[in-house]
Amino acid sequence: MKKILLIVMTLTLAACSGLPSSSPTPLPTVSLDPVSQSESTADRLTASGVVVPYREARLSFPAVGRVQSVDVKVGDKVTAGQTLVTLDTTLLEA
Repeated sequence: MKKILLIVMTLTLAACSGLPSSSPTPLPTVSLDPVSQSESTADRLTASGVVVPYREARLSFPAVGRVQSVDVKVGDKVTAGQTLVTLDTTLLEA
């Protein structure tokens, strides 16, 4: 086991040593021209598209009836078990 580890370490060091790198190639020179005319860009972008909800949920109730009140608004964050809608129970109580 020690021999294998010694061989692996020797090969790793030999592979990492490598030859010295050649001299780097010189970078090309770049000339800059001054801006002759300034153009304004529009701050407005007009686009068309379709808004699609990230998630969608279907609501179902174990009883049939009229909706008495809606307890949340569009865009509200809701949690599990939170009352979303209250049904009118007058028909069930009769």
